[in-house]
Amino acid sequence: MNILLVDDYEDCLDFLRDALTLFGHTCDSFTVPELAVEEYRKKAFDLVITDMQMPGMNGIEVLKKIRELNSEAKVIIITANRSAETFNSAFDNRVNAFLNKPFDLDKLIETINKIENNVPAETKTVPIIENITSRGYIAKESGGTMFAATIKMAPRLFEAHDTIKKQAEQIWKNEEFIDSVLENIPDMVFVKDARDLRFVRVNRAGEELLGFSKGELIGKNDHDIFPKREADFFTSRDREALDRKELIDIPEETIQTRKLGQRILHTKKIPIMDANGDPLYLFGISKDITGHKLAEEALQKSQRQLADIIDFLPDATLAIDNEGRVIIWNRAIEKMTGIPASEMIGRGNYTYSIPFYGEARPQLIDLVLKYNENIAARYSDITREGDTIVALGFCDALYDNKGAWCFAKASPLHDQSGNIIGAIESIRDITEYKLAEENIKKSEQKYRNIYENSVEGIYQVTLDGKILTANSVVAKMAGYNSSDEFIQAVNSSSHQLFAYPEERIAFNKGLKEKLSVENYETEFILKNGEKAWGSLKARLVKGESDDQTYIEGLVENITERKKAEEKIKAALHEKEALLRELYHRTKNNMQVICALLELYSNKNDNSDLKNIFRDMKNRIHSMALVHQKLYKSNDLSNINLNEYAGELINFLMKSYNISPDRIALDLNIENISVIIDIATPCGLVLNELVSNSLKYAFPDDRHGKISLSISIKDSTINLRYSDDGVGLPHGFDCRNDGKMGMDSIISIVEDQLQGSISFISKKGLYCNISFPNILYKARV
Repeated sequence: MNILLVDDYEDCLDFLRDALTLFGHTCDSFTVPELAVEEYRKKAFDLVITDMQMPGMNGIEVLKKIRELNSEAKVIIITANRSAETFNSAFDNRVNAFLNKPFDLDKLIETINKIENNVPAETKTVPIIENITSRGYIAKESGGTMFAATIKMAPRLFEAHDTIKKQAEQIWKNEEFIDSVLENIPDMVFVKDARDLRFVRVNRAGEELLGFSKGELIGKNDHDIFPKREADFFTSRDREALDRKELIDIPEETIQTRKLGQRILHTKKIPIMDANGDPLYLFGISKDITGHKLAEEALQKSQRQLADIIDFLPDATLAIDNEGRVIIWNRAIEKMTGIPASEMIGRGNYTYSIPFYGEARPQLIDLVLKYNENIAARYSDITREGDTIVALGFCDALYDNKGAWCFAKASPLHDQSGNIIGAIESIRDITEYKLAEENIKKSEQKYRNIYENSVEGIYQVTLDGKILTANSVVAKMAGYNSSDEFIQAVNSSSHQLFAYPEERIAFNKGLKEKLSVENYETEFILKNGEKAWGSLKARLVKGESDDQTYIEGLVENITERKKAEEKIKAALHEKEALLRELYHRTKNNMQVICALLELYSNKNDNSDLKNIFRDMKNRIHSMALVHQKLYKSNDLSNINLNEYAGELINFLMKSYNISPDRIALDLNIENISVIIDIATPCGLVLNELVSNSLKYAFPDDRHGKISLSISIKDSTINLRYSDDGVGLPHGFDCRNDGKMGMDSIISIVEDQLQGSISFISKKGLYCNISFPNILYKARV
């Protein structure tokens, strides 16, 4: 019989073709069901044997397509799906036979024989081969004549039969296993035919990612599914893998999916070769890394934010990687050492130690990565707190070799896996505290003098507000004659220091969390009931218990500074008012000049003079409009080019009595904020360009259009102006002829705005202008 075999598993097809050929049958085989149906349309077959579960089209669908072409076609379905639903569906569609995988080869041969002899098939076929002996096949009487022609080759068939049966069972087991693995792989897996790159297999993950079903994908190529640009890229990489006959790795490729939008994939493609070493299929696996890319971007953003935070830390901070190269050098350490980050980032070999010690040597940050007793011994006080090392030392090279006592804290840096990737150190200049401590040790009396005569108030207080000690400065700040009087009044609860009790609670909470507080500003109540501002600088001194824990620190009366700040704010408001009045008066004065020009123009009958007066008035109005905008705006330095240009052009249209029905305006102006130094010359340029178009471009009441676009990119403003009028006179040189106001336009752009300008006269006038938006600084 001439048999058509359909199975998406190539090894299974090879087995069936070889086995059936031994029994005298001619076989054509296909792994793509659609191609098999097309082959049936072209060629006559006596029997079709098809697998049930296949991508794109299953066995029942193949049966229906074949029966549409030939209602008497003979079809056998083989499947590993033993459900009653599959079985009933097959026989509802008049299948000739239905066999379960793995099946006995005898059963298949018997079934084919019955179909060939028009014997009705049963749901459970009885093998026509009863037994196998060393002499070959012993045929039952009912079907013995089937193998009469093959009994002579019984010994060879016996060996082949046993081998083929074992191979079949293993193939079907492998097929089921591979199908299960591929379908359950979380990444998209696909197989394409090497010849025309049509999909022959796609797993479930591929369906979910692309948004297409297997039926929509199988038999199609990339150009049938994706936009041309994407399809061209995918196809070129497919051909590259096939031509090179090796795996190619595509770290990132963008794909437009049906339901998930644009995704980013990491794809690997490798050709599958035939026995001759030629590509037969292209196997690919794609991992959706969109989430990973977004996470990377979020991480980079977080790292930038962290870098900004570190840069603005009040303590001098540096960090190094495992190679000892500087990766962080914040502003505070720039100020402390006088060395900018640009000169230190990336430097190694202990260069970062030179500003502190005058030589390149290991310092505290290096002890985190590799502890060295000799280096540790250079610090007057060094302790470990887990992975963190805290130390106190004198840095003799700081401040032009004047030196400074510094408190330093160094900790390791870890990656997400907990691996050490570097170290970070914060350094605080505590020279003042250290000197105070040394002075106290030298002389208690000297300490008392400093304590009592300090410019700042010095105090010690318990967490519940009881004063332990306070110098005379604190007492005088509060309005008392002596420290004793002050302490007695506060401790007897007759005097509440903090103007707002919740401030003391917040102050104590901050100390408990950070152990020290600096520049904490709050209001206090004086003895006479008045309020005064103070700035606190304190630290928490921990005892063995909360009762023995207290706060000590400094307080500075900043009432006068606060008053000065208020005066400065008032002065600033006054300055703004004066500047606003200046803009208003300037605008009014310019309007007076415009009125005078209008008056002289009306008294003069000379049309040329009238035109000159009108041009002068328009130029002055363009400048007055700038001051009007600044006067009305909340921002006294900047105006919006979109609003300004629109109003200026509409004014010029009215000035020249031009109807919008005759000359249309096409304005496309971004909301760009510019200062007066930019707005004024820009307005003059627009005035000249529009005035020239209105006067010369549309003679004899000609209709037309004026177009203007203003945009900004990378701090450069781009102005594109055009009209569709008569254009410039033949041979007119805008730069050298000095007519029609062109010379003033060029001078303003190149000299005042420091930009570039070009003219093109073709079916009208085109002018392109570019200039920077960062020439001047705001005045307010």
